[in-house]
Amino acid sequence: MRGFLVLSNSKGVRIASGDFLQVGQGGEIKTRTVLYFKDGSLHDETAVFTQQRAFIMKSYRLVQKGPAFTDEMDVTLNRATGKYRVKVMGRKDGKEKVLDGKLDMPLDVYNGMVPIVAKNLKGVKATVHIVAFTPTPRVVELEVIPSGKERFLIGDL
Repeated sequence: MRGFLVLSNSKGVRIASGDFLQVGQGGEIKTRTVLYFKDGSLHDETAVFTQQRAFIMKSYRLVQKGPAFTDEMDVTLNRATGKYRVKVMGRKDGKEKVLDGKLDMPLDVYNGMVPIVAKNLKGVKATVHIVAFTPTPRVVELEVIPSGKERFLIGDL
């Protein structure tokens, strides 16, 4: 599956465009969201997950580069081991900082998967978790509430 994304600011001005890609392979699904900002910045987020009885994130990677972000960041997270690596390049001082560690995560950590989880809710809200990298990782609770469905047209269809 492929989707085309446009990100606008609160005034409706386009600040980025990109792609949403989803590919199934060998019982796993890989989803990737890439946003290219007008200022040259890049947001590239990839999650690999399974979806037997419940969604389970297996791995996650986030790359953020360019002036749209306070610092440049390259993050990897492995569900099975709990290991993470955060490489941060400070914009002000130009120094690289690397954080390696292990994180205890609940089963419902859905980094890179929140739109997929929201789409699969059956009209009720759900509380799930994501790992926020600030740059030190921490597990945060996220309440997902479906707000309805809207149809939209692409081009002249």
